Amino acid sequence: MIFAFARERGYVVVSEDTHFGELLARQRAAAAWLLSVIPRVRDELAAGAVVVVGRDRIRVRALPLLPPLPEQRDK
Repeated sequence: MIFAFARERGYVVVSEDTHFGELLARQRAAAAWLLSVIPRVRDELAAGAVVVVGRDRIRVRALPLLPPLPEQRDK
């Protein structure tokens, strides 16, 4: 199961699934660490970066996940 995989590796699982909260509660997984990280990477996330949060580190990968804004496009 994805939760066991994530727990073994110290990963955090994030989902848009409406039942995710229930699944998370059943696994007794804590989201406090993730919630403490989000404010620190808010600007990077808004810019379209991928953030990988582990127990020991936070990795930010600035990728063009979002199309560039009109003012950011080459003319």
